[in-house]
Amino acid sequence: MVLLNLDTDTTLQKIEDVGKTTNVKPRNYLGMSQLGHNCERFLNYYFRHCFTEDISAQSNRIFRTGHKAEDDMIADLKAAGITVYGEQDEYSIVSDHCRGHNDGIGIGFPEEPDKPHIIEFKTSNDTAFKKLLKEGVKVSKPMHYDQMTLYAHLKDLDHAMYMVLNKNTSQYYVEQVTIDHEHAKSLIEKADRIITQETLPQKIGGMSWFECKWCSAYDICQLNKPITPSCRNCKFVSIEEQGQWKCLKTDQFLDQYEPCGEYQLDQWLLGENNE
Repeated sequence: MVLLNLDTDTTLQKIEDVGKTTNVKPRNYLGMSQLGHNCERFLNYYFRHCFTEDISAQSNRIFRTGHKAEDDMIADLKAAGITVYGEQDEYSIVSDHCRGHNDGIGIGFPEEPDKPHIIEFKTSNDTAFKKLLKEGVKVSKPMHYDQMTLYAHLKDLDHAMYMVLNKNTSQYYVEQVTIDHEHAKSLIEKADRIITQETLPQKIGGMSWFECKWCSAYDICQLNKPITPSCRNCKFVSIEEQGQWKCLKTDQFLDQYEPCGEYQLDQWLLGENNE
């Protein structure tokens, strides 16, 4: 028998190299899935396209795994007699500058058979899954809770169903969530504040704070590195209706990404004494 003489390190490196994406720019809207983030300073940086980031091949594989698992979870719900519809229904607030897409809407759940539920699908590693079992989604995954709350509120529904696959054991977690509509209204107010107010919130922690150390905006927030130039963070930009941005120099709508020769950084994004 002849064994193939493969250098696994080199093979692995090639896989990782071709699978990564670099200099990824933020979406052209504030995502509703982000609104539960506890750092409004980060959300300001994101919405104003102040940074780009690299996404590793491993992270991209995690995203793909999640998408594939979603199809399986829908199939399992349907097999259990749940009607699933409205996959990727779109929601929009604050003049279309904040958007979101739900995973689906279900009806026929034994908990409330006649009431439609927003459905949110997620995957989890074993450690996070055990924490979820102990604490529930509101405590364990507050961003997921806020995301469901907002979708259900905008759909005028009173319930959501949170379904998570443990990637280590293939165990499911399913939790019915009763919607707090007042909390949803506070999330809409938060989105409006981030989008319309030209004030940079204070940092939630210092350079060694664990949430900050893994943040995509760490370099510009904690190390005072330059902000990536973009039409969105130029002093001559104006936020308009229907998700549009306009240049005050040319009175033209913008592609929002590549700044022109007149670009000047809007200084409020540096914060007062960068605090």
